[in-house]
Amino acid sequence: MKNICVDLDNTLVYVDTMFVLWLQTLQKNPLHACYALFIFIFRGSAEAKHFLVCDANIAIKNLPYNQGLISWIKKQRAAGHAIWLVTGTNQFVANRIAMHLAIFDGVYASDKHNNLVGKKKATFLKNQFENYTYIGDNKKDIPVWAGASECGLVGDKHKKRFKDITFKYVFNRPKPTFKDWAKLFRAKDWFKNLLIFLPVLLYHPYLDLTLLNTALITFVCLCLFASFGYVINDAIDFSNDIDSSRHQTRPFVKGLIDIPHALILATAPLFVGLLLTLALPLVTTWCLITYILITLIYSLIAKRYAILDLFVLSSLYALRVDIGCTLTTHICTSEISLAILFICLGLVCAKRYCDLQHNTPSSTSYRLTDTPFFAQMGMVASGLGTMLFSDYIRSFSTLNNGYQHPNNLFLFIPILLFWQFKVWYDAHNYKHINQLVDYVRTTRLTYIVLSLFVIIVLASK
Repeated sequence: MKNICVDLDNTLVYVDTMFVLWLQTLQKNPLHACYALFIFIFRGSAEAKHFLVCDANIAIKNLPYNQGLISWIKKQRAAGHAIWLVTGTNQFVANRIAMHLAIFDGVYASDKHNNLVGKKKATFLKNQFENYTYIGDNKKDIPVWAGASECGLVGDKHKKRFKDITFKYVFNRPKPTFKDWAKLFRAKDWFKNLLIFLPVLLYHPYLDLTLLNTALITFVCLCLFASFGYVINDAIDFSNDIDSSRHQTRPFVKGLIDIPHALILATAPLFVGLLLTLALPLVTTWCLITYILITLIYSLIAKRYAILDLFVLSSLYALRVDIGCTLTTHICTSEISLAILFICLGLVCAKRYCDLQHNTPSSTSYRLTDTPFFAQMGMVASGLGTMLFSDYIRSFSTLNNGYQHPNNLFLFIPILLFWQFKVWYDAHNYKHINQLVDYVRTTRLTYIVLSLFVIIVLASK
């Protein structure tokens, strides 16, 4: 009979459970998350893990489990071998996972005073078993493998740091594709960053190549910064996403991409974006940095509070127009920013309305009884946005802006109103409004409205 010892983090499950608990704490109480880091630095990993377990909870049943390894464990157990869960994760979490899977003969894990990792784990297993098989995943397990009679690895056995170890068992971790990385960085959501071109489109002359070049650089910067924010948001939301039926295809939830590594890689688009801002006006750079800060505030704080999350989300759309306005300040007024703010507030309310109407509430504390409220609030916001856009066109038409027929721009008002009513009609009939950007991006009417807007602008010049 063999004693088969299996690690937990990034082995039995495709995440680091303690890091997930820290992210959950960061979302619920940033001060407690900072205190956990303080404990980690000055008191050690064991106490930090114990603190996190006392402060947060993780949905055990929905974690991304390594199904290939679990199937192998079941076969080994059926053959009469003893299976032990041996992990540096806190004992409380390890016990819950073991109870959920019901495939282990016992659990050995960290407590408040002992961190069962590396050499400590190796010494413990040598004292506990005469011979053992160990399944692990990273360089911290090298001392444990050194004392094992048989070694197993979850991951790539060809890595240089494992070249001196012979693995009898290898369990390949699924590798993310380009499509998975694109989904993580939300490339398809860059569509909404096109709002920065609204002021540029209204600018006259419309064939100013210098302005167009600057706008393109600004667009690229905004997309890079947005991708950084999306990764941060998905990492913080991991504990909520694994419980959500809508988010089961996200790379973190499927365990395709390691969260700590993704957060490190996310700094690359941030760094490249900051370098590109050197080619932009200073005021545009400050607006882009403001966008990053508001995105982080939304992910960490605002999204947990009802109503506040709606206004912060809407303000991010308005800020995109403001960023475009920094490139063409002489045609921009406060009306256009407010118009976009209220129009987008109406769209966000339509999304929440659709979520609640079909019993798929967001992570905030909204209830099903709030559905009529969102319908009323959203329609009012849409109407106010359209009125403010009309006021902007009225004030814009009086300026000496090079337009020969500025009153033609009023033709867009009924088109805009029709489009918003169509969004609400589809929300009422549950037509994919739960993914707002996908709905706007894939609906044929959106492109018809955009084409009509361009035609109206060109006909007015």
